[in-house]
Amino acid sequence: MALALNYDINSCFSVKDLRTLHVVQDDLDEKIQCKVLDCDTISQVKSKILDALYKNTPFSMRPSIHEVDLGTGTYFTNSLTPIITVNGDVESGSVMRIYHLVKPMDEHHYQTNKVSERTHKAIPEIFLTRLLSTKGTIQKFVDDFFNTILTANDDLPPAVKWLFDLLDEAARRHSIVDPEVVHAWKSNSLPLRFWVNFIKNPDFIFDINKTTTVDSCLSVIAQTFMDSCSTAEHRLGKDSPSNKLLFAKDIPHYREMVSHFYYDVQMLPQITDQEMSSAMQQLSVTQLGEFDTIAALKELYIYVTKYNEQVSFY
Repeated sequence: MALALNYDINSCFSVKDLRTLHVVQDDLDEKIQCKVLDCDTISQVKSKILDALYKNTPFSMRPSIHEVDLGTGTYFTNSLTPIITVNGDVESGSVMRIYHLVKPMDEHHYQTNKVSERTHKAIPEIFLTRLLSTKGTIQKFVDDFFNTILTANDDLPPAVKWLFDLLDEAARRHSIVDPEVVHAWKSNSLPLRFWVNFIKNPDFIFDINKTTTVDSCLSVIAQTFMDSCSTAEHRLGKDSPSNKLLFAKDIPHYREMVSHFYYDVQMLPQITDQEMSSAMQQLSVTQLGEFDTIAALKELYIYVTKYNEQVSFY
């Protein structure tokens, strides 16, 4: 499943056989089943087997696909004869064909398949049902996530309230009456700078492998969140990209959530400088030994030096 209309979903593949491999572990009698396609490469088969064996293991603790070999009687038992033997030697075959479990198609079929591929790329609407199906599957999780990060409650970090009040005060001081300006400041300071970064890069927080497919799907969700923080209206049509069309009906609701969040934060009791200092001190104690304070001070010095005139004016 995918949320992005990329090359994989927009291409025509002929999959003739779905094979079930029985993965044998030396220390366990139980065999783990792993499903692979006849068009999978050796690396893809290795990756799927490792995912089955180490599904509850952090990604950094898993062996790499380059550290294991495939072999009948070693990693799986099946009528399928692998191209790579137990000792890692490659059986006879052309250099370009040793990576596949089945014999590649001849040149004539390749040309025919390219024509079919172009035909499918010309009518991407056919594949939109797949995208909508995937979107429906994850809709609740996306909604729950947006609700969590756009709720002003007791768990909201004091720094958010303090920063938003700082931006409101700056707008009053400079006689900025356009609410969209302050809205943009707040969006750029927290949702777009912080949350979008984590949406697109979950491997910053979790010990997981962010595949190309996962990355493209997360980019769609990140773009949806970015559009939700914008006040500009985007006109969508038949030529609009699929990632814009997918959540188009949800954007107005998400925009209301963002606006309500900013309002709710504004209504919270003001955070004094003493409270902010105490909260930061507690955070520092909690993270003691986790960061290089000298390196942090260096980065702050570089920033202050670069924007010395603006900082001094403020």
